[in-house]
Amino acid sequence: MRRIMIAGTNSGCGKTTVTCAVLQALVNRKINVSSFKCGPDYIDPMFHKTVIGTAAYNLDTYLMSNDAVNYLLNKNSGDIAVIEGVMGFYDGFSFTEKGSTHELSEITDTDVILVVNCRGMSLSAMALVKGFKEFRKNNIKGVIFNNLSEKMYGNLAEKCRKIGLTPLGFLPNIKDVQISSRHLGLVTAGEIDDIKDKMNLLADYAEKYIDIDKILEISENDRDTKFASPEITKKYNVKIAVAYDRAFCFYYEDNLNLLSEMGAEIVKFSPLENENVPQCDGLILGAFSSNILLITNQVLYSRHSTEITGFGFIVPVADTQQ
Repeated sequence: MRRIMIAGTNSGCGKTTVTCAVLQALVNRKINVSSFKCGPDYIDPMFHKTVIGTAAYNLDTYLMSNDAVNYLLNKNSGDIAVIEGVMGFYDGFSFTEKGSTHELSEITDTDVILVVNCRGMSLSAMALVKGFKEFRKNNIKGVIFNNLSEKMYGNLAEKCRKIGLTPLGFLPNIKDVQISSRHLGLVTAGEIDDIKDKMNLLADYAEKYIDIDKILEISENDRDTKFASPEITKKYNVKIAVAYDRAFCFYYEDNLNLLSEMGAEIVKFSPLENENVPQCDGLILGAFSSNILLITNQVLYSRHSTEITGFGFIVPVADTQQ
């Protein structure tokens, strides 16, 4: 199965920017690409989904067994799978590698492209690259430099080759595609009016400055992973209402798919559009802000005409800060 992982030296190094640039370039080449995010992240898959036009998925080695990780990777993959890492390559739970990008790359036996942010650095970038390469056994095969000028790239590319890594290009500082952040992380894709224009601009830069053909070559991985598939049976005949819009968008796609595979009918509605809660057996509210959740709950509970026959709610809230 063709697959590649785009990892980073740290949060904020440009993993999502590079991943979206590569994804859009592949989509523009009419390649059937699927995308994944390492770990428990809702926002980055939204950007992936905007780019590829279909669902994006999570692979979480902290919550999932190795079999489940490889099963979902294979189940949801197209002609090529692009996996975006989380935080720094080796960063996991409580100063271990549990849940880290490195652990996921080992479990899925996926080759890795390291993204290095060169802002404020020149030759020092190679100390980072060499350190990540030699820290411990890994699948790092190539490097993409972010925020690098074209005149500096040749020198760094040559030094990458000397330590056995493939230089795969760079992205300059592109002010027109800056994605804003807040304390929760990046703003969501739905909050950016010209998101598709930004993604296509990124793809133009990727085609110009990143070796997409070489990335495709590296992705030709014939090391198929072995795993035990779960036995999923249709057990229930229930209707689950799911709040789904720009405010209620924090969901793992595989969770909703699993509910459907087990017999649930998923009915989506939009609180932001003042849509009534459908008659249902259960309700899921995936809010990205506790403030939004509390305000919207007042609206939901005020609708006495809605009958919820099942017990209770599932309410995953990503942020409880006021």
